[in-house]
Amino acid sequence: MRNRLLVSILMGVILFYTSCSNDDDDAPFLGANVKVTVKNLAGVEQKDVVVYMFKELEPDESTDPGSATKTETTNDEGIAYFKLNLTELNITESKTNLYFAVYYKVGDDLILKAGDESVVVKRNDEKSITITIPI
Repeated sequence: MRNRLLVSILMGVILFYTSCSNDDDDAPFLGANVKVTVKNLAGVEQKDVVVYMFKELEPDESTDPGSATKTETTNDEGIAYFKLNLTELNITESKTNLYFAVYYKVGDDLILKAGDESVVVKRNDEKSITITIPI
């Protein structure tokens, strides 16, 4: 009886620890991951750059960055990670176009698009894109 109880407890502990693996980088079940790398014309990764994501709007020079669906800032390697829950973003199609853009400010009021790129994502996708900016 004692052996069965001990074996049951050990099996429970083993199952508990094996179910706690680190899978944070996997695409969410109802979403997708997009890795956006921002580089300048010389190919140097740009850190601390805000990347704007638009789900229903292809950005142009007149697009207000404030209308972006989501934003992320690049890390020291020039990468911004977008971990997307497509249900929360009200994306119900099997696949959808997402647009990513980088803007910069000139003076007090003028905001210019420095670069953009689009990608088609579907559930459980892992995508990578690069945006090249002139600055």
